[in-house]
Amino acid sequence: MTETQRKNTYPVLRGERIYLRHPTLQDARYVFHWERDNEVWRYDPHRPFSQSITEFLPIFERNYVQGNGRQFWFIIEEEQHIPIGTITYFNVDYRAGQAEIGLGLGDKSRWGKGYGPEAIRTLVNYLFSLPGFVRIYAETAQANQPARRSFAKAGFVEVGQIYDPRSLGEDLSDEIVYRIGRAAAQYLNVSEIAVGRDMRLSSPQLAAAMIEGITDQGVNATDLGMTTTDELYFAVGKFNYPAGVMITASHNPGKYNGMKFCRAQAFPISLESGLADIRDLAISGNFVEPKQKGQVKQRDVLDDYVQHALSFIDVSKIRPLKVVIDAGNGMAGIMMPRVFKHLPCELVPLYFELDGNFPNHPASPIEPENMEDIQKKVREVGADLGAAFDGDADRMFPVDEHGNVVDGSMVTAIVSNSLLHKYPGSTILYNLIVSTSVPELINRLGGKAVRTRVGHSYIKAEMRKLNAIFGGEHSGHFYFRDNWYADSGLIALLITLELVSVEGKPLSELLKPLDKGVRSGEINSKVSDVQGKMQALEDHFSKGAISVDHMDGITVDYGDWWFNVRPSNTEPLLRLNVEANSRSLMEQKRDELLAFIRE
Repeated sequence: MTETQRKNTYPVLRGERIYLRHPTLQDARYVFHWERDNEVWRYDPHRPFSQSITEFLPIFERNYVQGNGRQFWFIIEEEQHIPIGTITYFNVDYRAGQAEIGLGLGDKSRWGKGYGPEAIRTLVNYLFSLPGFVRIYAETAQANQPARRSFAKAGFVEVGQIYDPRSLGEDLSDEIVYRIGRAAAQYLNVSEIAVGRDMRLSSPQLAAAMIEGITDQGVNATDLGMTTTDELYFAVGKFNYPAGVMITASHNPGKYNGMKFCRAQAFPISLESGLADIRDLAISGNFVEPKQKGQVKQRDVLDDYVQHALSFIDVSKIRPLKVVIDAGNGMAGIMMPRVFKHLPCELVPLYFELDGNFPNHPASPIEPENMEDIQKKVREVGADLGAAFDGDADRMFPVDEHGNVVDGSMVTAIVSNSLLHKYPGSTILYNLIVSTSVPELINRLGGKAVRTRVGHSYIKAEMRKLNAIFGGEHSGHFYFRDNWYADSGLIALLITLELVSVEGKPLSELLKPLDKGVRSGEINSKVSDVQGKMQALEDHFSKGAISVDHMDGITVDYGDWWFNVRPSNTEPLLRLNVEANSRSLMEQKRDELLAFIRE
């Protein structure tokens, strides 16, 4: 049968659901239950899960879509048929000889049974047994640690936020990073790459492997030593390095590591703009041997970066504030003493000791439980405000004088307020989850407010296109045009300190006239049919709305309240955000929406 005949004969399946159940002798009616049109296929052996799926896949293969791409879902269940997690997508392209796998895990009480890794490992082994099959990619949310562990146990190795099972070992090894270094040097085709690293236990050896790979490919490397991520971006922009790489796992637990790449002028390299090509070259090992090795030099840019960050404010206007900083045993512990020696403020340090084990709490301040120590310390010492940083210190989460956390919407408002007084008429970007108080403030002050999708790749591209002075996200990322459009929690903090000093009011008082809404925060719900539920939400809740848009998921605005629901890219989740003019209305609508989503 020819390829054309195959295309015309076999259907391309989309969204088929195959339920993978781990059987027991007592409770295992079906291991698999697959229904399509009027066909039902069931299989009920009392044997290991891996044998079941190995037998099942060739049957599926013989009957369907040999030669076509296809997509279906696997729902992993425990013995009582309660879902533990979902292989959220499994796209197979036989013509290209590759596949993609996404994984999400559910209820914590059901983790650790080993079904996820076994399902993934069996899929991988089966696919690689097919003639001409060369590559499998995998993704999950960066914050989904259990799913990431499942990929690791199944033999995948993390490359940034990309996983590939053809790498060596279960961890991000020196050899893997060496190959990535060579691949990046060859693909980017540049003369020099700046390399920074955080304080994680594995970072020194991984940075050394990266530098060795870069130089073995004939490209020079500048070793910046321990840096924050925003310091690496600054170095690439300020000193005209044609590319840079940061060895870090950001806010993730200490045993994880990864890397962030950028081009000249700190332009980010995403999966679509080069990371996938670097990954593929690292896997293939098709390196061109250089005529000579590159050279290595060291450079410390921290003081340069501190001076750059301070240039965003008038230091002479800063009052002697008492400020608590929670470094979370991360890179802010190096940076903050160098910053505050130029300020008349009293610095109250919390967890400044660099420790890649993160002994006090995870360096992930977006989780409320990780903010409890700084909230307590601010109240205890009577501080004017506080701020917590994540592991690589590029995100900042403030706390007011009462110990209340200030969310990303209000930081966006504060920074916008300050910048528009200095630079009237400027364009400022905000993502669509940010409070409506933000665009109202920007427009009231004579600026131009531009709404964007969620995610740094969208907001940075739009900022460059529109020459926007600033961009803010609800997630604690704050981008500055005069910082090469890169994000910097430090600059956002300094602007906040300046505004508190100039206005002569506590942070909570400055926020009162700006914050006109009550927000739910982002709430995740697991659903079986993401697109079906999205459509049902729109059909049910759009009646009588002032506006409905689909910039990123669904946003429905009623005037006195609005909500956005958008799907996760890697898990069968819907992410809900609600804002209303009063707490009672917000809670009412939040509960209505959650009940509808979860029914």
